[in-house]
Amino acid sequence: MSSDLELASQYVDKALVIDEFSAEALYAKAYILQQKEKFADAEILYNRVIKINPAHVFAHYNLAVIQALF
Repeated sequence: MSSDLELASQYVDKALVIDEFSAEALYAKAYILQQKEKFADAEILYNRVIKINPAHVFAHYNLAVIQALF
């Protein structure tokens, strides 16, 4: 599982090099961080996604999940 997350993280990092303002790439990075239980970093990225695309339902949902945990 963790090797899959590491590989996914590498692909997402490459996508973010190409377009650092891609809401979908930022969302994917935030979701990977959430899966790694790096909630503070994931929360920051979810907020960036929402700033870029306020209608991103999954970013709102996952941000709420993290906030509900704490």
